[in-house]
Amino acid sequence: APDPLVAFAKTQEGEATTKMGSVRFATRPVGEGGDVLYVFVRVPAAEGAPALLSALSALTILLVAVAAIVAFAVARDAEKDVVYVAARVLGMAKVRTEPAGEAVALRSMDEVGVLTSAFNDLVARFAAAESAYHRDLRRAAAADRDRAQFLANMSHELRTPLNAVLGFADVLMKGVDGPLTEEQAEEVQQIRDSGAHLNELIEDILDLSAIESGQLKLHPASVDLRSVAQDVVRELSVLAAKSGLALRLEDGPPVAVWADKRRVRQIVSNVVGHAVKFTKVGEVLVRVGARGAYGAVAVRDTGPGIRESERQIVFEEYRQAHAERARHRGTGLGLAIARRLAAMQGGSIELESEVGRGSQFTLLLPRGGAG
Repeated sequence: APDPLVAFAKTQEGEATTKMGSVRFATRPVGEGGDVLYVFVRVPAAEGAPALLSALSALTILLVAVAAIVAFAVARDAEKDVVYVAARVLGMAKVRTEPAGEAVALRSMDEVGVLTSAFNDLVARFAAAESAYHRDLRRAAAADRDRAQFLANMSHELRTPLNAVLGFADVLMKGVDGPLTEEQAEEVQQIRDSGAHLNELIEDILDLSAIESGQLKLHPASVDLRSVAQDVVRELSVLAAKSGLALRLEDGPPVAVWADKRRVRQIVSNVVGHAVKFTKVGEVLVRVGARGAYGAVAVRDTGPGIRESERQIVFEEYRQAHAERARHRGTGLGLAIARRLAAMQGGSIELESEVGRGSQFTLLLPRGGAG
């Protein structure tokens, strides 16, 4: 071996100057005995580390660029799928779209595809539920129409013989066929009162059927609430006197409302009649006035009052508070019809009550006309 290589082998590693410039070298013996082979490795001393770092940096930059390109492509595709699905979902909110919506096309099998598939399952289930709902709604509407028609027919059929009963009772009371004894007159009066009560029930059923079927027609005009209240108080004074009650109307100016006069009278009559019916001792006081944009008829009684848990019940169809059921028979339609009629004319009925001290029902109707 040349002398420089022998020197390198003996030194084993270090730095030397050659024709190629400054280099670093390292030698290691391979084999044993007399035949020894030296492996010699050299690297430019000044340029080795920077060259290696440059190569590694270039490789790193290349890998990062490839990863960025792949990530951008994946994100772009995912964004397109998300935007597409979102647009289809938002489109279902438009008026022209069916309430159940439409299935979204499946464009990929990734997470967005799984979400789209789940959404399509929900759409299918909602469509089935909607179909069942409309089917049940049609059946319920048909049943309501049949029930209303049945009630109307039966009420008319009952009214015909009832009118005959009431008519003959009036004839007997007037003594057209001869005078009645005191006992006979009392029995005929019971027939007359029972017939009148039955007629009231039939009228309530007819009114409720007309309201529920949408056949009740209103004819609004300017109505003087005080005049209506005077007529009702005068009409029910006899009934109140029989129960030992004082029924009176407070003085005050006229108050005009815009409503159907016949139905306003019916509402006031139902409310005042309810107060007279369930008040045993004391009085029923009727006040007419104005409350902002509304005319008001307040009916205050000294009856037993209504518990808070039962105040809503008195306005529900076919239901009565416990105290009412215990004292009087009836359908429980009077106040329910009154509230519905008030609401149909833009008004309402308020209830304030205290157990043991009485109740106050207040009818509110929009003001209008002169006065």
